[in-house]
Amino acid sequence: MEIEQFIQTMQVSIAPCFLISGFGLLLLTMTNRLSRATDRIRLLNTDIKKGSEADAQNFREQISILYKRCRLLQVAIGSITLSIFFVSLNVLFLFANMTYHVNLYPIIQIVFLLSFVCLILSLFTFFMDIRLTLNSLRIELGKNLR
Repeated sequence: MEIEQFIQTMQVSIAPCFLISGFGLLLLTMTNRLSRATDRIRLLNTDIKKGSEADAQNFREQISILYKRCRLLQVAIGSITLSIFFVSLNVLFLFANMTYHVNLYPIIQIVFLLSFVCLILSLFTFFMDIRLTLNSLRIELGKNLR
């Protein structure tokens, strides 16, 4: 393999790595939100044991909403992780395609499409988490905020 062909191979293979960086930042945001929700559940669970029965019912409702958020974030995190996996596979297939002159273009296209389908699913469930968060705030404030 000549140096020019090697450089071209590396350029084609490394270009999708920028996607991994962007997806990684989304993943970081989602895991931070998950951590905050789980910490809040633990705190409320402790408060249930200390407070009155009326407070305990309110805390249980909050825990229920927080748990739903955690489930949504689980789907979002799993989807974005799959998206990163598919982009990584794409890097591997692009490198193999350029280096070994094997026609992997149909596979590359499918894997690229799968990575973005997973990204869309992840963003959708992330948005649902945000909506649930705002709905829970509306309930907690006892107002119809818009």
